[in-house]
Amino acid sequence: MIPQECFWVVDGKNANEKLIFVRKESGADVNRFRQMLGRLNYAPLTLTAVYYREAVELTDIFPVYRKMQKYTREHKIFLKDALLVYSPGNLIRKMGERKQELDRLLMQCQNAGPDQLSEVFAKLLKLLTARPVPQDEAEHDIRYFMFRLCQKCPGHREYYEIEHEVQFILDNYYTEEAMRKEFDFLFRDIFGASLTASGDKAKLAENMKDYLDENFRINITNQFLAERFGFVGSYLGSIFKSYYEVTPIEYVVQKRMEEGKKLLETGEMKIKEVAAWLGYEDSLYFSKVFKRVIGMSPKDYVNKGGRN
Repeated sequence: MIPQECFWVVDGKNANEKLIFVRKESGADVNRFRQMLGRLNYAPLTLTAVYYREAVELTDIFPVYRKMQKYTREHKIFLKDALLVYSPGNLIRKMGERKQELDRLLMQCQNAGPDQLSEVFAKLLKLLTARPVPQDEAEHDIRYFMFRLCQKCPGHREYYEIEHEVQFILDNYYTEEAMRKEFDFLFRDIFGASLTASGDKAKLAENMKDYLDENFRINITNQFLAERFGFVGSYLGSIFKSYYEVTPIEYVVQKRMEEGKKLLETGEMKIKEVAAWLGYEDSLYFSKVFKRVIGMSPKDYVNKGGRN
């Protein structure tokens, strides 16, 4: 293992991104780095680590960091952890080599219902994870599959209407199980019972609002709402926003902050207690959210007697 005094961990510019600086004289090689990463607990995310072999001067850290970011984007493996060793050589692409397999899977979709489509999509994920496949290649293949599926099997929505939802799933779900579950919802949305009447959508939005009003203190996510209401999270969000002008997650935050104001105005609870009651384990994070939404920190709000 690399001695603790020989490395530093700092936040990167992007969310879920860390930089590890190791002293040159520590003798750290890629095998030690692999052992170090093996001790980390980062579930349910997948981890892509890039190892830079050469020593870097302080003045060159940022340019090297940008190179490693680009390298990660180009070499990240779909739904798998990976330790990559930086190499400046060009990446050889094999885009389209799975097209025949994709077309065979699409043939199985003819006259299929949502459940059968989910089974075919599970085969697609197995194909893309049977061996390491770069992230952008896998995303290309999934978009191609969905585009051709919407052409071959017309449903309630065209591909251009679901394209942003497909990309949302690819960007936000990191395991085969989670991704399959989200596409299950999407298949039911496109090829299952139609939700076309405005009255149906209004009722769904109202049901979501009622549920959020009663359960705003628990951790609400798009995946949670999808499981609760049976449609893909981004589609639920678009329906909710069309009636209430905010997404469900934004609504929960606003609801929490309004309740937080009421609790602070009573003076009976400390800021930390208010944060915990609203579902925030970290009172500092609660304070940041409160200031962003209300325009001042909880402390300033209390000091001003509950006036903003």
